[in-house]
Amino acid sequence: MNRLSIAIPYTEDKQFETLALQFIAHPLVEEILCLSQSAPRSLPKRMRAVNVDAFFSGPAVNSLIEAWRTDYLLLVLPGGRVEFGARAAERFVQVADQWGGARVYSPLPQHKGA
Repeated sequence: MNRLSIAIPYTEDKQFETLALQFIAHPLVEEILCLSQSAPRSLPKRMRAVNVDAFFSGPAVNSLIEAWRTDYLLLVLPGGRVEFGARAAERFVQVADQWGGARVYSPLPQHKGA
């Protein structure tokens, strides 16, 4: 069952496309919400544009909330890099379910080799 939406800042580079396609391939992910100040030319299936004026503004948050339709939302901040490890999405949803989490987050970035 698809229970997760992922909101990520939209860019027209290859890294965005690779990340978005990685997310959308996961069975728990229903859709990708692409946060953008201007409408993207076209988006693959299961990706939707969400127009935002600035990423941290009240209207941007309202637009995101209006677009969000699933049980959970994973918000990737501008400049953030997320890689799903094995069963990461499942664990995210499990923790939110178990603890009734309104917010589940990774407190510290983990660096490979650290």
